[in-house]
Amino acid sequence: MTTVKLPPGKLVDSEILLRRWRSDDVDKLHALVNRSLPELSPWMPWAANGYSKEDAVEALRLGSEGWDAGEEFDYAVVVSDQVRGSCRIVKRGGPGVFELGYWLGSGETGRGLATRASALLVGIAFDLGADCVEVRNDESNTRSGLVPLRLGFNCLGSREIPAWEQQLWDQQSESASRSDIVWRMSREDYRKTRQNLPDKTPVADSGS
Repeated sequence: MTTVKLPPGKLVDSEILLRRWRSDDVDKLHALVNRSLPELSPWMPWAANGYSKEDAVEALRLGSEGWDAGEEFDYAVVVSDQVRGSCRIVKRGGPGVFELGYWLGSGETGRGLATRASALLVGIAFDLGADCVEVRNDESNTRSGLVPLRLGFNCLGSREIPAWEQQLWDQQSESASRSDIVWRMSREDYRKTRQNLPDKTPVADSGS
């Protein structure tokens, strides 16, 4: 029987805590997304037409299943005991490829939180055996693209969004085709740049 390698449930650096989302976070997730809809809805298909408590319950359920299966790992971004956003790595794009994603709540940008959270998860992806990590940001969302740029990712240029994502936009009555800027960091790139990234420290999973 093959053992699925899983990441730590919590990670910290000098500024932030990343912890696995829990089923009892539903009110926190629902409230954070709803107060952040003006910032999220242009870029996230799941936020395009509002975000109900049922949506939050389902997101946490799917995230938990994906974690236990060893396919995707969703973390709450916590600063000063408050959830400020979310970040994740997911096995997507072929063998050895992890995709990194992140979003922050309204008023939380401009503080380097997405960059710090992403740096922690890049390290975890390579710890889990990734050959490369990719980031995709809508070509109009230039602020999001600053994160991989700061971390030393290589820009591969513009690509049409994956079919599964286009289908999500189509379901939200957003039929226009979209394009992403694709960024990639290889394992060798990571070795060269890791000295510039914050150290990650696993911590015990008990507590909040």
